[in-house]
Amino acid sequence: LAALEASPENWPQHIRAMLERAEASEAELGVRVEALERERSKTFEDQASAVSHMKERLVAKDLERVDALTASARQLASLETRLHQANHACQALALDRTRLEEELEDVKEKIASQLATANKVIPMEGLDVLYLKNVIIKFLQATFSGTSSSQALLPVIATLLQFTPDEFKEAQAAVLSQMN
Repeated sequence: LAALEASPENWPQHIRAMLERAEASEAELGVRVEALERERSKTFEDQASAVSHMKERLVAKDLERVDALTASARQLASLETRLHQANHACQALALDRTRLEEELEDVKEKIASQLATANKVIPMEGLDVLYLKNVIIKFLQATFSGTSSSQALLPVIATLLQFTPDEFKEAQAAVLSQMN
């Protein structure tokens, strides 16, 4: 084999032809391999470019989703804040309403009491104001001078002013304490 490699002119004709065909095939295969390498490289670059473009689109869509979610989260937080404030305002209004209802009840009770008192007052038609004035003046003079005639005038005043029995007792106690 070393002798054949050393001197190719000694090779038979058909081996030389096979060798030339093999060398031609090798050259042709080399050209094809280079073409396939170029095609593979271009396909790889195209696919890499497509993947890169797809990644960019996905990243952009993800950013849009993140922005939308962030905006929704802010809006939700704002609505929750407004809801909390509205609930607080409702509670305050409920407390105010309760307080106002209690005040209204107090006012109603006072008005009812005043009406009851007003209904107890008997109109003093036909009351001689001049007579009443003279009796009160005599009563005051008697009370401050310390005479017992103030006790005698007290039933007259009680009748003119329509004292209740309790009011008469209170007035009588006051006159007695003034005399002592």
